[in-house]
Formats: sequence, structure tokens, C-alpha cells
Amino acid sequence: MPSKKKNITALPKDPKRKNINKKIVGITACAAGIAHTYMAADSLTQTGKKLGYDVRIETQGATGAETVLTDEEINNADVVIVASDVKIDTARFKGKRVLTAGVAQAIKDPQGLINRAYSHAKIIGGEHGSNLNSSKTNSDMFGTKKNNGPLAHIMTGISWAMPLIVACGLLLAIANAIGNENLYSDSNGTFSLVGVIWSGGKPFVRFIADIAIAGFKLMVPLFAAYIAYSIGDKPALVPALVCGWIINDNNLLGVNINTGDTGGIVMPIEPGAGFIGAIIVGFLVGYLVKYIRSWKFPKMIKSIVPFLIIPLCVTFIVAIFIRYCIGAIIAQLVIGMFNGLQSLQEQSLAFPIVIAIVICMMMSVDMGGPINKTANIFATITFYQSLSNVTGQGLSMWDANFVPWSGMIAAICVPPLGLWLSTIMFKKKFTKDERAMGKTCLPTGIFGITEGAIPFASADPIRVIPSCMVGCGVTGVVSVLLGAKFIGGVAGPLGLFTYGNTTQFQNNYAWWVFVWLACFWSGAFVAAICLGLLRKKINSEEMAHLNEWRMMKKNKHKNTVTNVKLFFTHPKQALVKINTYTKTSNQKHRANAIEYWSNCGDVIQRWFELWGTRFARFGKWVSKPFRLLAHHIFHRNKRNTD
Repeated sequence: MPSKKKNITALPKDPKRKNINKKIVGITACAAGIAHTYMAADSLTQTGKKLGYDVRIETQGATGAETVLTDEEINNADVVIVASDVKIDTARFKGKRVLTAGVAQAIKDPQGLINRAYSHAKIIGGEHGSNLNSSKTNSDMFGTKKNNGPLAHIMTGISWAMPLIVACGLLLAIANAIGNENLYSDSNGTFSLVGVIWSGGKPFVRFIADIAIAGFKLMVPLFAAYIAYSIGDKPALVPALVCGWIINDNNLLGVNINTGDTGGIVMPIEPGAGFIGAIIVGFLVGYLVKYIRSWKFPKMIKSIVPFLIIPLCVTFIVAIFIRYCIGAIIAQLVIGMFNGLQSLQEQSLAFPIVIAIVICMMMSVDMGGPINKTANIFATITFYQSLSNVTGQGLSMWDANFVPWSGMIAAICVPPLGLWLSTIMFKKKFTKDERAMGKTCLPTGIFGITEGAIPFASADPIRVIPSCMVGCGVTGVVSVLLGAKFIGGVAGPLGLFTYGNTTQFQNNYAWWVFVWLACFWSGAFVAAICLGLLRKKINSEEMAHLNEWRMMKKNKHKNTVTNVKLFFTHPKQALVKINTYTKTSNQKHRANAIEYWSNCGDVIQRWFELWGTRFARFGKWVSKPFRLLAHHIFHRNKRNTD
């Protein structure tokens, strides 16, 4: 520690700069964009303030860029610190001295990072034409090779795809919950399923579902595009977007797998490659673009390489490879799995638990990919074929084969719920960002959206996918042992509140609820235990943050208990305390309002100034109401304080 202080106290001499302003700007961004982004920004800001530096940090979190750096601040800064675990566009820092590092370094050793920024930062886009992606400066990217490896590229894709997964998953679940109805009559054994969403009975609900489906179609291309962008920069975006769409579209893949007539319904399988295909496309396009960028092009065509030659050539090459190589492999894989499931179904009629385990485990392998879809379609076909046969023979619908279908319906929500439980039960095994991501798994699990587990599965497939498979297998076993017979409706806990989810014990509602809850919660609990045992403990730095959070929560609880007791024992003191707290809160809110409206005025004025001097005066006029509002709040706050 003493050696670090010695390095910091004396500002390193920089022969290239005569005047050092001790001004630093920077960007912080973590994969989840939730916790570490802001922790790193606070760490750099507070440390710089103690050392006499003027530090301004832009945070690029889950809600987008906040406290955005202005051109004036960038120009006046000595150095730029980019503390990020994802790809950051540094084009606006051209000609500035930039140091890149991981978010953990900014949290763990902010003093050392500031010191290295002044001594080792390199000019990007300078007179020699260097940039952040060149071999001369790439050694400083994220600080270590591990942080700049495949996992960092995948985490960049996750950070962009996660909001889309959560939002569209919830929209689809809401549409299913309010739009699906199952009409049945057990007295004569007839059954009819009416999907209101798909039959057009509720146009607005259908519109909500269409929005969600469009979002899920965009999820794979978006995921692939930002993995490729992290590797090959902007020229890789377009090829990865196009090829990511191709690998998830059965028509463009040239795959048309028809399962035949299933009780009057023809059900084709759409074997899109899912998130695994997105990772394949992202790395394929990214490294191909990176390789092509390393070529020495003639000066005559060098200017059109990034936006014409690379997108055109890479899109064509990768699309052809996907269409005629990967497409055929996916088709054969799906056909082989479907035939294998049919054979297993015939051989295990006496042991239905076998097919239930296989179907349920397949649901968690690729979470929306070809394996998941094949298991889903096979379970659906088996159920409706059996239902058609028994109703045709005059039997009750409860005599149909419910084994694969019930297990599949229950297993859909196991991966996200298991991951959420694991982050709750094993806090010492997950970082602060991962625990925050775990919270997003809860709503997707409740609504039966398997894709909610994709961020975890992409970042740590070796531990997450096997754990989820074991949990889903347990769900299959429990569904068979309890004789679960679920019909239609919505998967997950939400199924409790839908009309279509029922069992043969429909006259015993309590038993129905127990069976439904036992099926998926047993699997989620086992998946959480398996993942918790497989994961390693977090490092000492993350453990310190966890202990700090626990202590803060404990103190908050103590303060609440103390304040409640104080209200009954000494009400006057309690009222004084409440009054002081209210005043302090109001002052904070007013200060935030002043900053917000002032920033609004600045942004509007700068936007008009970009159009030229003619519009600058008009911009001042448009932004004036915002500045007056901030001025009014400031003087009002001052009067109240006085």
C-alpha cells in the first residue's frame, strides 16, 4: 500500500504535454449494466476527488448512457479511462490518450488505474493512424487476456440482448394468460382447444403476442451482432445481423420438416438454431471480419473497405456456409431426434418415466433452439394423437397419454426459476451483477419463458446447462409419479390462474394446486442446488461487497425497529426525526430536479448548435424554459433552506 501512495502523490511527467490540467473523463460499463457499472464510476470519482483530480465518468448501464460526456469535457481532459467488460465505441476519443481496463480494476484499485492512465495511456486515431483495435493498443483492452477473451464477447452480446428477452418474454406470457382458453366436456369425452390469440378472437391480445414474437425473432440476430461487434468492431454488425436472422429462420435455412397429420392438425417443426446458433454466427463473423481487416488494402479502395467490401463479402460467405452446411446439419439433427423420440416412446410404453425424463431434459439444453423445439413438438403431437384416438373410441379424454405433455409444460419454467433460486440460496457463489440478473429470471420463470435463463447459460454453459437438465429431469419424474395431467393453458406458476390448466382431480382443487406446484418447484430446487454446488466462491473483493450489503441490510432493519419503538416510547423525538428526514429528502429531490432540467436545457441547446450558428440563437430560446424551471427550483430550495 505505501508504494501505491508514492506512485500517486507525484504526478508522472508527460513529455508530450506541457500543461497538465489533472482532468480525467471516462466510461464504465459491465456486462449486466446494473451494479458494477455504477460501483466503478463511484470508485473512480471519489478516489480522484481525494487526490485532487477533476473526474467525470459516463455510465453505460442497462438503462443506457447516463451523465454523458460533452465534447468540451473530452477536449479539456488529460486522459480517458474506459473501464468496461463489454465493447465500447471510442470514436469520439480520437486523438486523446486512452487507457482501457476491466470494471474490477476500477473498483479494486482506482488509484493505480489513475496513475497508469497518466503514465501508460495511448493515443487512439493519432498521427500514426492507430486506433483502439490496432495491435499497438489492443494489449490494454480490458487489462487481461481473460477479460478480452470469448467470455467478454459473449457478455457484450448478453448485455444488449437481455432487455429484449425479458420484455418480449413478459409480453408473450401476458398475451397467453389472457388470450388462451380451453373448452372441454368430461361427461362425453369430447375436448376442443380454442387458442383465442391465434383464432383472432381478441385482436388486441393477438397484437401483443405479435409484438413479443417479433422481439424474439430479433433476439438471435441482435445477440449474434453484438458478439461479432465485440470481436470485429462496426464492420461486423451488418453481416452478423443478417446471418443471425438466417440461422434462426427455417425457410432461409432451407429446412422444412413436417410431422404429418396429428389428429387433423399438421404441425411443422421450425428448427431455428437459438442462442447457440447466435454464438456460432457471432464468433464466425467476428473473427472473419477481424482477419479481413488485418489485410493491407490499396489506398484507392481503403476508404470503402469498412462499409462496402467487408459487409458484402462476409455476409455472402457466412450466409452460404450457414445455408448449405449448418442448415443441413440442423435438419438432420431434428429428424434424428424426432425419430429417436418416437422409437423411445414405443419401447418405453411400460416405463413412461423414461420418455418424461428425456423430454424434460431436452427442454433445457438449448432453451428455445432445435432440441427444445423438437421436444416441445413431439410432446404436443403425442398428446393430441392420443387425445384424438381415445375420443374417437368414445373414451374419456383423461384416458389419453399425458406423460410427455405434462412433463414438458412443467419443465418449461424450471431453468429460470432454478437460476433465480440459486442466486438467492448461494449468494457467495454469485457476483453482485449475477444476483441482479437472477432477479430478472423470476418474472420470466413465473410466466413460463425458458429464454429468461439464456444470459446465464451463455456465460457459463458448462455448469448452468447440466444443472438445468438435472432439474428438468426431476420435474419429469415428479410429474409421472404424481400422475399429473395438465391440459393446455400457460406453463409455470401462472398456470394456477388460467382456466385451461387442470388435472384429472378437477373436483379437488387443493390436490391440483399441490401437483402443479410440486412438479416445477421440485425441479427448480434441484437445479438451484446443483448449480450452487458446481459454482466456485466469488473472490475476496466481491465477498467484501456482499458482506457490506448484508451489513447495510442488517443496519437498515435495526434502524426500522428502533424508529418504530421510538414512535411509541418518545413520540415527540420520532416526529422531529421524521420532519428532519422529510426535509433532507425534499432537498435531495430538488437538487436532482435542478440538475435534470439544467441538463435538458444544455442538451437541447447543443443539439441546435450542431446545425450551425443560425440555429444556436433559436436553441437558446427553446432551452430557456428548462433553465428558468431549474432556476425557480433552485431559489425555492434556497428559501426553504434559509
